[in-house]
Amino acid sequence: GVLQLMIILMTVFSIGIELKERSSREWLAAGNGSIVTALTGKLLPYTILFSILGIAGNVLLYKFIGYPMNGSFALFSIATFLFVVAHQAIGIFMIGLFPVLRDAISFGALYGILSFTYAGFTFPIDAMPPLAQGPSVLFPMRHYFQIYTNEVLNGAPFAYSIVYYAALLSFLILPFIIVRRLEKALINQNYPLK
Repeated sequence: GVLQLMIILMTVFSIGIELKERSSREWLAAGNGSIVTALTGKLLPYTILFSILGIAGNVLLYKFIGYPMNGSFALFSIATFLFVVAHQAIGIFMIGLFPVLRDAISFGALYGILSFTYAGFTFPIDAMPPLAQGPSVLFPMRHYFQIYTNEVLNGAPFAYSIVYYAALLSFLILPFIIVRRLEKALINQNYPLK
């Protein structure tokens, strides 16, 4: 849970600082004018780092400490990687939606904290009123938690988790929704001075 919060905040910060410091044009130019190339170059090291952290945590828990793993460690590692990139996609979406660092960080922190509740850590989703259960699909951590339940605890076949893997993949659409808005913010640098 803490990892997802750090992924969102680091993604928002690493892009937002370019806007705040007014270096976004140079960053975009370093990507040959392609926002996709610029984002990939900036976020790929974080993707690798956070994926290593997540998978290393799984190795520690299930291989060394001896927590029971009733399913496939490889499939759960893929879920961990998708967990990382889904949260990075959310971070890109947030800074694109609110291209001011302080606003995007605040919104990212709020979203990250709410995901603890909607993952079912603090209160079971099934015990919530039906109207409150619906927003749980908006949080990748909920889908990851479902994969964890199916894969690690129950050892269920992959077919039981495929919808949750697809849900994690669906978050990768978010950056494409705001890519033009983010690119415009990077070029125009309309960042408030105070």
